[in-house]
Formats: sequence, structure tokens, C-alpha cells
Amino acid sequence: MAGYITQECIDRLKAIHCEKILQREGYQRSSNGRYAASWRGGENPNSVIINEDNTWHDFGANEHHDSITLYANIHKLDCKNDFMAVCKSMCNDYGIPCTTEKTQRESPKDNGKNNCPLPIQPSVEELRYSKIVARYPYADADGNIVAVRIRFEPKTFRTCKSIIPNADINAIQNATPDPKQWIKFADWEKSHPNTDLKIPLYSLPRLLSQMKARPEDYVLAVEGEKDCDNC
Repeated sequence: MAGYITQECIDRLKAIHCEKILQREGYQRSSNGRYAASWRGGENPNSVIINEDNTWHDFGANEHHDSITLYANIHKLDCKNDFMAVCKSMCNDYGIPCTTEKTQRESPKDNGKNNCPLPIQPSVEELRYSKIVARYPYADADGNIVAVRIRFEPKTFRTCKSIIPNADINAIQNATPDPKQWIKFADWEKSHPNTDLKIPLYSLPRLLSQMKARPEDYVLAVEGEKDCDNC
């Protein structure tokens, strides 16, 4: 049986205020209430802000995470690949009981001979809670939405099929839920498969319309959907 940190324990660690973590480690708050990201060698005292929901944002590295990741960064721990070690260390430092549970999940069959369930530790993705902050609809040349790219915080992206039947582009973009609503990331992925998706260029109908109206103009390729929307 493989153990993993309970959600109750994770919630208690996330509730530790980021300011408390920074000040405990000797970080000094600047006159405008910000901090330097010294863990990555940053010297700008205004690089890191603490948000009202107890998340932090590092403008220099464009990172936005919770208190567990902040602790891991400061202590040079690998939150992505060794989440349990980070939680155990954090529990020890802040006097929180490190509660674990056991889990079993069925393993793939071994050439049809092995049907025994083997212990598999859940990944960080399965334990993580996220919130949707933006949706970017992808439409074909006729304006039919064929896929939607979702942006989550902590920052990551996933692409799925259109989630609102017969919706237009504006309906998809305006369908963002309450930004304070946290969802179980792994559960969202299971309910939004992205197999066999053929994704066209982003904003293709607008591009074709403008190319028809102004064929002499150049086409500018930008890095992300947000930049494209702002063009």
C-alpha cells in the first residue's frame, strides 16, 4: 500500500499565510508590501505580492502559486516530483500533524496475466485544486467552435471539446465561473477528454475576414491567445 498526504493536511498547509512563511525565513517586506524573490536570485524588492486569497505572484518569473509551493521554492524542494516530502517538511516546521492515507488502484494488466492491483501514489496533478481563469474558443473557417483551451491557476493549460453546445465565441469567453471557485483538477480532466481534437489557428474566422478585406496587410503571429485577442 502506498501512502499519500490527506486533503485535510494539504488544506491546513495551504492555510498557512504566505507572509508568515516569508517572514519566518527572514524575508523583509518592502515599503509597498512586496518581497524579493531571493530563492531564485531575484533582487527586486517589489517582485512578489501576496494576494487576498493567500496566493502569491512573482512578476519576475510570472509564477502564481499557493503557500506550499512558496515553501518548496524557498527550501529548494521539488514540489512537482516529491510533493509528499515537501508536505512532511512543512508540517514539521509549523507543528502540523502530517496525516496520510493508504490507497490502492488497479494497475494495467501485464499481458493478460497480472490482474492484481498495485499501489500507485497519486500524482501532484491528482491532489491539486485549481480555478479556471480564462477560456479561449477555437473555431473553424465557418465559425464553428471545435475546441476550447482552458487556462487554470496555478498556471497551466488544457484543451477540450466545446463545452457549450451551439455556443458562439462570445458565449464561451464569457462563461468563466467565479474565480474564487476551486475545482479538483484531476476530476476536471476526467470529464473533459481531449482525444482526437484537430485544432485550427486561433481566431481563424477573424483572420480570414481581415485578410479578405485587406489582402495587402501582413499577418502577425503572436505567442498566446491573450496576445492575439489584444491585437
